[in-house]
Amino acid sequence: MADPKTLPFGRMIVQIESAPGSGQFVAPCGFLKKSFKQTSQTSDTVVPDCDDPDLPADLQRNVVSRSWEVQGSGVLAMENHQFWQTWKYNCDSRAVQVIMGGPGAAGGGIYQGNGLLSDFSIDSDRKSEGGRAQVSVTIQSDGAYSFTPNP
Repeated sequence: MADPKTLPFGRMIVQIESAPGSGQFVAPCGFLKKSFKQTSQTSDTVVPDCDDPDLPADLQRNVVSRSWEVQGSGVLAMENHQFWQTWKYNCDSRAVQVIMGGPGAAGGGIYQGNGLLSDFSIDSDRKSEGGRAQVSVTIQSDGAYSFTPNP
């Protein structure tokens, strides 16, 4: 049996445009957990059986829209605090990249699209996490996104 090729934590990289339209990306420090979720909104149509309308009908679904979401949480790196605060305060859309692996990584590539910082929270508990402030962010898609496989 061959072992699967897996992706180490540090090779899933979240990069965010430093300022809207700048084309310059930063990878926020401090995340201990990162997630990238893709969803589709669907609409349902009830379709009866034409031969026997008394049978339970089937549902047929169509994709109406698609979106993505990035969540990150971990230690609040103070060098990123103003970045997060400015983005949340200004409510601007920024380019976001989720990099899966590096160049040539089997199955890897880059997801990219614009996103809005929909949630930014700071939490601190003296008895847990070594008494260090924690950060949690949620970035939601703002428009189309793409995936470019690694060469």
